[in-house]
Amino acid sequence: MDELTERSSNKSSVIVIAIIFMLSLAACSSHMDAWSDYDPAADFTGLQSYSWLSENSFLTPTPDEPHATELNDRRIRAAAERVMVDKNFIKRSLDEADIEISFTVGTRQKIETLDRGVEWYRSSYWYGDRVLMNQPEVRTYTEGTLAIDIFDRTTKKQIWHGWASERIRAGADVEKLINEAVEAILSEFPPISNATNSARLRD
Repeated sequence: MDELTERSSNKSSVIVIAIIFMLSLAACSSHMDAWSDYDPAADFTGLQSYSWLSENSFLTPTPDEPHATELNDRRIRAAAERVMVDKNFIKRSLDEADIEISFTVGTRQKIETLDRGVEWYRSSYWYGDRVLMNQPEVRTYTEGTLAIDIFDRTTKKQIWHGWASERIRAGADVEKLINEAVEAILSEFPPISNATNSARLRD
């Protein structure tokens, strides 16, 4: 095997390994991240039932928020109710439930810069190797955010807030995105108390 053939073979092997690595990362990063905040003075231990803050749609489409549709309102409610059932919460009427749930959606335009890096090439025997510095590519994209709020029915005070954000791509499966976002957000509810966290750290 001559030197040129050996270099080509090594380069192909590196490319294959890089592709496999990137595919593995993509498979591992499918879980959507979510964040939450809560009132540390609230008692979450005795909560057993929930209701919606309103049976009317929380979402109204506007030119700035085209995804705030009644259809997506129903999708979010259905996803949340499935999660609450899995958490052994019972859906009750507004005047009987322990907590009341509402949600909002929003979008915003964001900018990302893609670094195309440096390319190496051999121009000719006489001029030797050349290095090409690529210009960074600037793109705009839409990021969607779903926020879920939970209120104490008796005091009417907000006791928990959770949210998740994700890039909205053209042709994306909206229902799948909603299901993933709701599951990620409500996985944080009810919050783990500081005492429980301390006990786990000691174990």
